[in-house]
Amino acid sequence: MGESMMMTYSKLQTKITIMLVIILTVSIGLNNVIGTYFFQKQYYEVLEEQILVIGQSLKNQLDHIHSFGFTEKNLVGFDELCKEIIWKHKEISLVYVADTDGQVLFKSKNQENTTMLDIPELLEAVRLSKEGVISYTHQGNSYLGAVIPFLNTDKTHYEGSVVVIVESNKINHKLFSLYKYPVLLTLLFFILSFFLIMLTLSNWVTNPLKSMVLHMNEAAAGNLRSYANTTARDEIGQLGQVFNRMLKQISELVVQTAQTIELESRYNAEFKQRKDGEALRHAISSVSSTLDEREVNERILTSLRELVPYTSSTLWIQHYDMLTSMMTRYDESSNGYKDIEYAEQHAREMFSLLQQQEQPFVKETNRIHFLYLPILIESNVQGMIIVQNGGSYTQSDVNIAFTYTSQVGSYIQNARLYRQMQRLAATDVLTGIYNRRHFFDQAFRVFQQSVHTNSHLGIIMFDVDHFKGVNDQYGHPVGDLVLASVAGRVSSYLLNDESQTFGRYGGEEFIILINGTSDEWLQALAEQIRRGISEMSFPTSHGDLRVTASLGIACRNEQAETLEKLLKLADTALYKAKASGRNCVAVTDDH
Repeated sequence: MGESMMMTYSKLQTKITIMLVIILTVSIGLNNVIGTYFFQKQYYEVLEEQILVIGQSLKNQLDHIHSFGFTEKNLVGFDELCKEIIWKHKEISLVYVADTDGQVLFKSKNQENTTMLDIPELLEAVRLSKEGVISYTHQGNSYLGAVIPFLNTDKTHYEGSVVVIVESNKINHKLFSLYKYPVLLTLLFFILSFFLIMLTLSNWVTNPLKSMVLHMNEAAAGNLRSYANTTARDEIGQLGQVFNRMLKQISELVVQTAQTIELESRYNAEFKQRKDGEALRHAISSVSSTLDEREVNERILTSLRELVPYTSSTLWIQHYDMLTSMMTRYDESSNGYKDIEYAEQHAREMFSLLQQQEQPFVKETNRIHFLYLPILIESNVQGMIIVQNGGSYTQSDVNIAFTYTSQVGSYIQNARLYRQMQRLAATDVLTGIYNRRHFFDQAFRVFQQSVHTNSHLGIIMFDVDHFKGVNDQYGHPVGDLVLASVAGRVSSYLLNDESQTFGRYGGEEFIILINGTSDEWLQALAEQIRRGISEMSFPTSHGDLRVTASLGIACRNEQAETLEKLLKLADTALYKAKASGRNCVAVTDDH
């Protein structure tokens, strides 16, 4: 604060100093310029009168000499007079005497042999016998020339003129000598005035302002009781009074604002709590309204965005000690996919940390904020959600997100159990393929689709030859092994999609419904199945056991316009294969 105050004071003092220097310099400069102008003007007027007087004196002396006639002796005396005048008047350079034709009759300095006046201005004045002062320039120098005409002996006409020359350099030298002392006095006056004004400003302006700045800095720092001194009766004193009133009003306003902020903070906290609670209830309700496992996973991430912002998120679930990414959501306009890849590289490490502390945490990497949320299933951390955002996450965001993920674990578990129950209900326990009921559910839907799209639809029905004998000779455990192995071998030949439905028809009978193929492909697949089953071997206490299978093929056509008729055709083809000696593939006669 002190440094700021000194800096403010220094800047103010500098500005005032510069302003005073400018004012004093301009004032004194203008005074000197104006004074110099008028002084020079007056000086030149006096000088012109003086050289005219000197010229007149010389002219009178010349008239006296002229009365006796121009002789060398008399001109020598005139020359001495000129030298005396030039010695007394330093600014006078030359004295000429010339006739009206411009011929020089006398010159005060004889260093140059001048016979005619070579100055046009002077020559014109001499010829016209015009008395006065003429200003002219010769060889780059300025001169003043006083021309005083004189008469002839008879006083009848002008015979010539006396010319007195003054050089400007000598005038300027004289003026400089005259200016020197006034300029020194002016400079002294300038320095004295400056210090007197600065002293006055320091006492009347700078120091009071310095005090005001000190109080203002203290007030800005929070000391609203730092009142300024208001004893002065000038504008600065009035400023101090206004400042003190302002501090009092600010103090009152601060108290009122603090109360308002407290009330607003309470209201906002309650409003946010209600809003978060409503959002949390809506999110959990959305997740709990379905038992489909994929839909549950998708809703978990979708509903989470209603609680905390993110550009991408990934749901991870642990299955048999293996961490698996179940669902990912990210904005197309962001770098979410790349960031998720980065999260995948550290997923196992982050999951271990969550299992240890069972609490969410936030990390920042390359200006990207990651929020790691544990998912509790049966009171254990069995999953997590990694969300990321360009902006930071507040503690409030972390708390509500953790509350949400702490509850969604039970819905993940319910969906998982529901999926397992559906699978058990649809799967034959012995062979692991569709049971009869679920196969017919699937077959009816695929048949209707085939009718609608007019696609090729075929059925392969087969059973294990002499299976009753296998049970009777080797026992039911071996029979069960044969059925399970046959189902596994056939499953390896099929695609794992909805176009091929494989189920246990009953006992040792199996059925395959295939959509979107050809007759040739069906026959090739049936032959592959027959050959694959015949190549299987089962070790028993009575030696290795080998089995064969009979297969019947039927395709949807005009005679098989329903699923029941198509199944009947396939069953007929199967009996045809058995009648043909078993271990073969037969096609219905109506095909």
